[in-house]
Amino acid sequence: MQSRAHEEYPPKDGYENSRQLNVIARAILIYPDLVTLWKEIGYYEICSDVNDLVMQGALLILFPPTPPADWERPDTKIVVKRLKQLINLGFKLTASVMEEALHLFEHKLNEIGDVLLESFQIIHKKKSKSAIASLCLIQAIKPERSHRKTDLLEFLNDRIDQPEQAMKNALEYKNKVFISTFESILLDIKKFGPNSEATQKCFEDIMESRIWIDLKSQEILEREIPDHLTRCAFNAICSIYLEFCNERIPFKANYLQYLTLVNNEEIIRPLFEISLPNLFGLELKCNSYKIDYEYNRPEIDNNENNKRKYTDMNEQPEHPDRSGWIRLLEDLQTLVNNNTDITETFRNNFEKFLERITSSQNQEINEEVCPKRLKQ
Repeated sequence: MQSRAHEEYPPKDGYENSRQLNVIARAILIYPDLVTLWKEIGYYEICSDVNDLVMQGALLILFPPTPPADWERPDTKIVVKRLKQLINLGFKLTASVMEEALHLFEHKLNEIGDVLLESFQIIHKKKSKSAIASLCLIQAIKPERSHRKTDLLEFLNDRIDQPEQAMKNALEYKNKVFISTFESILLDIKKFGPNSEATQKCFEDIMESRIWIDLKSQEILEREIPDHLTRCAFNAICSIYLEFCNERIPFKANYLQYLTLVNNEEIIRPLFEISLPNLFGLELKCNSYKIDYEYNRPEIDNNENNKRKYTDMNEQPEHPDRSGWIRLLEDLQTLVNNNTDITETFRNNFEKFLERITSSQNQEINEEVCPKRLKQ
């Protein structure tokens, strides 16, 4: 309550917060003519700004979570009539709205699921129920959604004519969205710098995906590409990972626990041939890696004008993660010798790098790394 009391209205940035948008959505549901009034004074984006909130709110009013004693379940005609009233004002029954509605009532799908789906189909006259269920499936498998309960997925699959093909199509679509996200970050690396939070987060995500592919391939040796991953997505993930490495995005120390499980040289070598040598001031034996995957990678603009100066951000530390890596290198030697879970590929690359760093002529590195301890 105290934080709400300090909220400024109107907000300085010109954008409503979620609580204020909910208030606006409720007002529209009570008095829909507000939309017309707002448009008359120039607020033409009102429908797009609160579209999902209004459409979901309308369905919640029709199907309240705690129905009153005299409540009667609306039939398809009533649902369609209410949704069309809002559509005539400028709101849209999008795929995300339909899926969110089904997700909202996941615990009641046996009772009202078909009423909702039939209503959606009547509004989208050119689409069959199966096609609408397929559209909802794409939204339902998004990674941020918890999949502990499978009621919605089962409901949709039961109403799709070819559920296996629909799932394949949904996964392909998600792969494309996944790929485009990293493409946009790749194009912005020069603006934000390799140590920016956005770049590091995306590198962590793409590395996680690349390592997952490797671990899956270890489970079934004859299968290069895991189930439910298309060739296009596989090539894109492998390609984008190398793009990040070629841009010399630093490896964080916390990645190591996963990298020790990897078999593929392509994943491990950038750590020991680019990232760590760059961190410790060693000569790079490899400046970049050739990318042979058939995938149209975005061109990264190297124009100086496109670079964001580090002085515009917080000044980047000269060796942001060196101390963490020094401690890990000291601990790793014992771990590598005694832990059978560490792959031979990682072990070999680690030992080569260890030999380089302990024989380094760089006085600063020699003092920091304490080669006597590493050689023991």
